[in-house]
Amino acid sequence: NHKAWLCGPSQATCSLALIEIAKHEKTSPTKYRHWLRTLSDLRVLVTPSQLKKFATGKGNVDKNVVIKEVYKRFGIDTDDDNTADAVVLGYIGLALTDEYVPTTQEQWDVLSDLRKRHAVLVPAVAA
Repeated sequence: NHKAWLCGPSQATCSLALIEIAKHEKTSPTKYRHWLRTLSDLRVLVTPSQLKKFATGKGNVDKNVVIKEVYKRFGIDTDDDNTADAVVLGYIGLALTDEYVPTTQEQWDVLSDLRKRHAVLVPAVAA
C-alpha cells in the first residue's frame, strides 16, 4: 500500500496523512486506523480509482498510464508505479490543504468526493 503525508520540520507529526486502500477495504480499513491515528489528526483514505482519476482523468487505467501522467502533469520522472502512486497521493494532499490548485475537472471531482467522506477537511473552493 502507498502512503503520503505532509509533515512538519521535525517530521514527527504530520498535518495530513493519506493512504491508498484496496477497494475491498473501502468500508472497513481497520488495519490502517492505528497507524494513521499515530501519524496525524487528519486522515484521508484514497481508493485506487480515485488516485488514478486524479492522476489521469480516468479511474480505470493501467499503472503505466499513471506513471506517464505523473511525469506530464507533475514533472516527476519515475519508472516505478509505487513511486508514482505516492506522488499522486502527495498532490492530493497538497490540493486538500490548498497548496496545489487542481488543473482538471476530474481532480476537482476527486477532491469533492474525499471532502464528503472526510468532513474534517476544509470545504472546497470553487473550481
